[in-house]
Amino acid sequence: MIRERNLRPGDRLPTEAETAQVLGLPRQKVRAGFLSLELQGIVRSRQGSGRVLLDRAHHTLPALLGSGVGHTNAELLDAVLVRRVLEVGFLPAAAEVIDEDALDRMEQAIESMTVKAARGEPFAEYDRAFHDALFSGLDNRLLWSLLSTFWNLLEKVDLALLRHREEAEETVRHHRNILDAVRRHDSALAQLHLDAHFYDSVESLRDLAESTAERDC
Repeated sequence: MIRERNLRPGDRLPTEAETAQVLGLPRQKVRAGFLSLELQGIVRSRQGSGRVLLDRAHHTLPALLGSGVGHTNAELLDAVLVRRVLEVGFLPAAAEVIDEDALDRMEQAIESMTVKAARGEPFAEYDRAFHDALFSGLDNRLLWSLLSTFWNLLEKVDLALLRHREEAEETVRHHRNILDAVRRHDSALAQLHLDAHFYDSVESLRDLAESTAERDC
């Protein structure tokens, strides 16, 4: 309803009674939904004036990274930039504890990406498998949760809208270079290649965010 009615921060939300009627839900379930939005900082209840929609500055982390009420291209770019810092920063620690099984899974992911790239097919699932294997040895639940959430968030991006600055084969080469550096225990080199790997996604999303902003103007 928030999206369909194009509600903006500061706008008043429909009443519980109206929402229950429109959605065909019991009033109690609607109230629980509103309370959930309030806990996430998406909605605020004001005495005597009902509930209003809040801007992103008030949202909690789950709201910012979850499905929420939709994400702009600029917000997706922010998420990728945070993920970039996390992965590049944690890579040396991950390389110290990585085992042969994880290295083999990274190798298998690269082989699958190579096949997909040769066919001109997307390979996001194998890209994710590579990164999951790379950080699998770290016993850091918060990091795992954040990285998983970032991946889920990016699944909402229409990849056809992204103007990739590098060919699929080059993306595969980045992964090969990361794996080779990790095998040689050269964390600094692995970080360099990992950072380069993020360049395409970051610049593509930045272009998309800027073009969207220009259209809005």
